[in-house]
Amino acid sequence: MEHHFNVQIAEQYGIEEAILIHHFYYWISKNAANETNFYDGLFWTYNSKRAYAGLFTYMNETKIFRVIKHLEECGLIVKGNYNEDKWDRTNWYAISIEGIYYLQSVGYDCRLLQNGTMHCAKMNDALCQNEQSILINNTNIDTNIKEKDEDIIISSKKTEKKFVKPTIQEIKAHILEKGYTFDAEAFYAFYESNGWKVGKNPMKNWKMACTTWAKNRKNNNNNVNYGRETITDKIRRSVEEANIFSQQLTDRIGSQQQADVCDGDNDEVW
Repeated sequence: MEHHFNVQIAEQYGIEEAILIHHFYYWISKNAANETNFYDGLFWTYNSKRAYAGLFTYMNETKIFRVIKHLEECGLIVKGNYNEDKWDRTNWYAISIEGIYYLQSVGYDCRLLQNGTMHCAKMNDALCQNEQSILINNTNIDTNIKEKDEDIIISSKKTEKKFVKPTIQEIKAHILEKGYTFDAEAFYAFYESNGWKVGKNPMKNWKMACTTWAKNRKNNNNNVNYGRETITDKIRRSVEEANIFSQQLTDRIGSQQQADVCDGDNDEVW
């Protein structure tokens, strides 16, 4: 069995996250092509953490739980429950609208997933049109309008929201809300200097970038002293070296004094 992942997603969110979201994308796309498991405007796939652990033998259930939760927190996927049996706790997963746009930005073909949201809008419009009727001069005029599919489909470029860079105050408010500890001005200055890009791609969602920034900062703090001698270590090492040198000097002086005493005793004997 082969498992695939996108390098850009792995660099931004982690290898396990990239593997799982590719797995979700594959099965959700198949369901979209077959027009199955469509609920609340999204196509879904489902499985238990135990089943996923059986598929991804290099990750245990606890690891899979953490990876899925991370993808949810980053806004790439959403979780639901559409089981017919109310006692069935099998989780359902779908790629969120933000996740669809993100996957598109890193090279995935998400037209089938977008068609699901368009299909939902089309169904809602049809329901509204079927219910409308106008009574004029005791004449019931049916206003149901049948349109061709190509007239209803809206391109992703038209539905995609234009990115608006945040202000420093907005970033500070978001940091406070999420409990992050990084500096808002440093975040703003970094992305302002690179034209608000994530890697080589234009930024789609600055709040998701905040999540990644906070995660990377935490990892850097955990590894900041790895393989590096701190000032305290340098002072401690210098004191230890001085103590060793002092002890060696004391031993040498003691040995010299003992040798002098021995020479004096020999002079008296002679």
